[in-house]
Amino acid sequence: MQLAIALVLSHASALDVGASMRATMHKLHTALQPATPLQEDVIDLGDGARGTVLSFEATDRDCAWCAACSIDGTSWELEAWNGPSVEAPHLYASLEDDGENIEVEVDFRPRLDAGYDLEVEATADRVYPAPTSRAAFSQKALRVDYDELFFSDEARAWRATKLVDAESVTPRWATLVVEGRRQYGDEDAGAVGGPLALRARYPRDSVSSAIAVCDEAADRYVAWMTDPAEASWMRTRLIFARDSQVRQAVAAKRVSILGERFGAAGRDLAKAMNGRLDMQGFWSGVLPVIQLARVAAMA
Repeated sequence: MQLAIALVLSHASALDVGASMRATMHKLHTALQPATPLQEDVIDLGDGARGTVLSFEATDRDCAWCAACSIDGTSWELEAWNGPSVEAPHLYASLEDDGENIEVEVDFRPRLDAGYDLEVEATADRVYPAPTSRAAFSQKALRVDYDELFFSDEARAWRATKLVDAESVTPRWATLVVEGRRQYGDEDAGAVGGPLALRARYPRDSVSSAIAVCDEAADRYVAWMTDPAEASWMRTRLIFARDSQVRQAVAAKRVSILGERFGAAGRDLAKAMNGRLDMQGFWSGVLPVIQLARVAAMA
């Protein structure tokens, strides 16, 4: 699974939120890779602004990349990407102070395109249309697997409690559609988000409640990664290809956002946060060679 948390808060709330999110990053580091120090990159964004990225890899714990980004201590983003040999989802969350409300967004990103529909997920019975194609049958089977492993009734109840005292709004990152080769879908490569995706506006006096959403999401991620469900050999191949698509889509959007805000320095900050993208493009180019080698060996 892969993880991402973004925070943008006003100066009045920044100290508490910044400290809390830094603590969340250290929680992940302690749980996944305490033996190696955090790497720190500092980038001058101009006009007195400075961006900082804390990061680590924990490949022996199936976490390919984890990074936290801050801009002057008021804008925060935290993200973790899992290796393809485990089924655990990626995580995304964001907090933003618009001057009137505190907006929070969280998502646990499925490793394969299971065809989750946020409109269906918002209904009481969550009844999907009957499958009419091989792709739809495959996606239905994936949803059954993922609901049992990760998106259980307990997890959905947790999500619901976070919306009790907040105004629910349509997620932004979860609806990002992945470009490239289809996996199971009939029309496109599917959206990034999963069924636990939420975006909500809290009153400004409920900053602690918004922070708790992100912190508890990180706890859930750590619990999944403590004893992660292993993917089969075939599932690993599919996850690897899908991860490449998802990571590229998210990285491109971040480069665009920070580049528009800070120019070339912003793009450098985004690249530091995105980490190594060596999975992108690898699958389509190298896999056929591997398959041909195996065929030759069997001949």
